[in-house]
Amino acid sequence: MGTPLTPGDRRFGPRAGTSPRAAALALAAVLAGACQVHAQQLPASVQGTLVDRTSRAPVDGARVAILGSGLAVSSDSAGRFALSGLPAGVRVLQVRAIGYATGSWLLQLAEGQDLVQDFELERRDVTVKGVDVVAQPERSWRTEEAFEQRRLSGRGFFITREDIHNRRANTLADLMRVVPGVMTTCRSGNCVVQMGRSTRQCRPEYFLDGYPATFSTGPNFPINYVGIRGIEIYRDPSEVPQEFQRPGLLCGVIAIWTIEPGEDLDRHP
Repeated sequence: MGTPLTPGDRRFGPRAGTSPRAAALALAAVLAGACQVHAQQLPASVQGTLVDRTSRAPVDGARVAILGSGLAVSSDSAGRFALSGLPAGVRVLQVRAIGYATGSWLLQLAEGQDLVQDFELERRDVTVKGVDVVAQPERSWRTEEAFEQRRLSGRGFFITREDIHNRRANTLADLMRVVPGVMTTCRSGNCVVQMGRSTRQCRPEYFLDGYPATFSTGPNFPINYVGIRGIEIYRDPSEVPQEFQRPGLLCGVIAIWTIEPGEDLDRHP
């Protein structure tokens, strides 16, 4: 530890023969450099292991991506993966693996945080019946073409990539404010979306890329961090198409579709 400063100490004062203006410029340069260092944010990282929810076996060869960032890796034979260089904030981690339903998680990353977590994947049984899988793919209703067909059917309310690009909304709740028959209430940063056309004025069910996501998605879903392909809003059960029907569905449905990892939303119209 250095010698403490005392009144009249000249170690940090101007040198003999230095003009006051030169000393002031030098001090300003030092302060500017300190501010620049302070402003730099440390990136965050995510490390994890993918496991089968039932058997707890590792899932290898899965594609793990941070949506809207272009960052993607594959899990190794032990189900492990690592993503680094992530800006702090809310991020969506998406995992796709053969034989499993697509998994999506909202992650709140602090500056410099190294998040370590296990992620469970739900096995999805696929029944292949000869060449029928080619003629009528099981997931055909999840394609962009199917989205357009539903949009042109006149049922529900649709928000396209162009709408999202023009409105520059920060969250899903911001987009819902312009949808007729949908009520959005926000208090202390927490938002609630209710379907006004439903007799119960209840909260909708959420889907993300065609899979139920009510407990992992919602009004605070970040639009500015994620590339969104489009959004479907069905304001009462009578509007909901067969693809989104579920036993006990009492309210409407909000379905969010994301673009593929690495795609740029600005490229789309």
